[in-house]
Amino acid sequence: PLSPHTTHRMGAAAAEGYAAAAGEPATFYTLIVRPLERHGHVVAVAFVGFCVAQLLSHLFFTYCTKTYRSKTRAEKISLQIHAVAAIHSWIVCGSAYWFFFPDPALVNNMYAFSPFLVNFFAISTGYFLWDLMVVLTLEFEVAFLVHASLALFCFFSSLYPFLHYYGCYFLGCFEISTPYLHVREIVRKLDREDHWLYNSMGILFAILFTICRIMLGTFVSYRWQSDMWALYTSGQAHSNFVVLFYMLSNAVLMGLNYFWFTQIVRGAIDLFRGKKESEADKKIQ
Repeated sequence: PLSPHTTHRMGAAAAEGYAAAAGEPATFYTLIVRPLERHGHVVAVAFVGFCVAQLLSHLFFTYCTKTYRSKTRAEKISLQIHAVAAIHSWIVCGSAYWFFFPDPALVNNMYAFSPFLVNFFAISTGYFLWDLMVVLTLEFEVAFLVHASLALFCFFSSLYPFLHYYGCYFLGCFEISTPYLHVREIVRKLDREDHWLYNSMGILFAILFTICRIMLGTFVSYRWQSDMWALYTSGQAHSNFVVLFYMLSNAVLMGLNYFWFTQIVRGAIDLFRGKKESEADKKIQ
């Protein structure tokens, strides 16, 4: 599962250790303890980093926008969350590059390990740990709690190592459209819908969402589901529960993507109709 390039970067001893671990039966040690031993420091740094980013976003909005200072505590927290989420998305969408230009050793092996890409999954684990803390302490909602918990489980499970190639798509490419949505929401919550950023971010989000999550996402998900089912039926999966959980999570996420796409199309139609009605009103006047 490890290419010569990867082995060279890790060192022979570490590479052999990962190779021996690939496909091991799931135990508390292999699923929980060992990933923390190897990548816990990255998770911890990411968690602290996102906590700091939340504080810095509060200071930035406080000193740069009068509107923010007049907002309620809940509204301020919502703005901070959007800012941190945008930062996370910008960081992890860089992993998309390695899906289209991968290490050959990653492509056909669900348990192949990348010492570089694993950091993206560790960062996302730290992010969703921060997200879970925010939900439990600042902005509790059952839907947000479920989302944060399931996402935390998914990304932590990738540290096994598991799905480092496909993970580049479902983390990297799926997140390419997300920063623009968060920036748009920040502009809206600051009562600046008239700013050029509001519509431009909405257009960029809609285009990238359609390409990355609907068009390419459908194809990649079908191929990935086929590979996962083959792994499950082979009897060689490290954990049948993890494999089935990932498959179910992907099905639910793609269902949500299709639903959100209908909302995007509806919004685009409403926007187009609004512009036509505005132009008609001007002609009448």
